[in-house]
Amino acid sequence: AAAGFNGRAVEAVGLEARMALDGRWYELRQMHVHTPSEHALDGQHRAMEIHFVHRAASESPDGGPRYLIVAALFHPDAAAGSPPFVAALADAG
Repeated sequence: AAAGFNGRAVEAVGLEARMALDGRWYELRQMHVHTPSEHALDGQHRAMEIHFVHRAASESPDGGPRYLIVAALFHPDAAAGSPPFVAALADAG
């Protein structure tokens, strides 16, 4: 895997992971971090949001790629066991 800043977010590529949804397998193509989060929960943005971007081997009905994106919102809390790198990423925003 490799990591770098693309001008908008930190990206990691070359990860070997996959998941299934509705009988279709999706390969993890990249993950990227947003600080602060792009989305809100109960009207509150979090310190960090990670997107796990997956792509299916089969195309969509219109011939384009099929993507599955899983988002995770984070609020670093050392007392709750958050690793130091999570706080460092959140502070980078």
